Amino acid sequence: MPMTPQDMLEKMVATIHGQTGKSWDEWVAIAKKAGIDKHKALTVHMKTEHGLNHNQAQWLAWAVTDPGRLERYDRPDDLVADLYSGKKEHLRPIYERLMELGAGIGEVRPNVCKTYTSLAGKRQFAMINPRTQSKVDLELAMPEGIEAGGRLEAYRSSNPNFTHRIRIGGVDEIDDEVFQEALFTRGLPDPDLLVRTGGDKRISNFLLWQIAYAELYVTNKAWPDFKEDELTKALLDYQNRQRRFGKTGEQVLGLEKEND
Repeated sequence: MPMTPQDMLEKMVATIHGQTGKSWDEWVAIAKKAGIDKHKALTVHMKTEHGLNHNQAQWLAWAVTDPGRLERYDRPDDLVADLYSGKKEHLRPIYERLMELGAGIGEVRPNVCKTYTSLAGKRQFAMINPRTQSKVDLELAMPEGIEAGGRLEAYRSSNPNFTHRIRIGGVDEIDDEVFQEALFTRGLPDPDLLVRTGGDKRISNFLLWQIAYAELYVTNKAWPDFKEDELTKALLDYQNRQRRFGKTGEQVLGLEKEND
């Protein structure tokens, strides 16, 4: 069961004393004493001056600058409606489409916040953030070494895990290119062949988007025993497949005849 924001807060309140030597209430008092009324500035202050991690600092900052925020987390639909209202109302379809794509790549849990929605699997990997009245930022936690290029911009967020973003001004801009830019396999071609060792006949949430049209080869050999001769068998099997890419066999034959 994914953790809700309330769950995360309760866990933090319960564990922060053991991690820092001070209770939640003591940290709230320290944060208030700083005299900073802006959430971002207070978050940075608590990280740099007191050595708290990002999550601890931002939750404390919310407790000081927006104490009613946690009550609103019980109503995520209201938070979304408030965020995409007024001059940002026309951005709501972008949000809906990005959420739809996010749900399609595996076990992803959304966390709706006051100013953005984060997407997480085992860890947080994306934020949908309508920073301006004309565009929605898809902020991304990319692996180290990924360079900006195309629509993928380098970006410095208050959360150091988020290093890049893609700015989207309309639903028509959300295409395969946007999604490919957001994946850690950016710049690499989609696999043609996926070899599953150990006799397991499942994908196990692996590269769900990238292997949409890949050929699957299952072998009973365990991975440590998968040697060159086994790879040769897989490739020979692959060579005898008819690649269809979502079409029927008859459609593929028809296209081949047209190209002859």
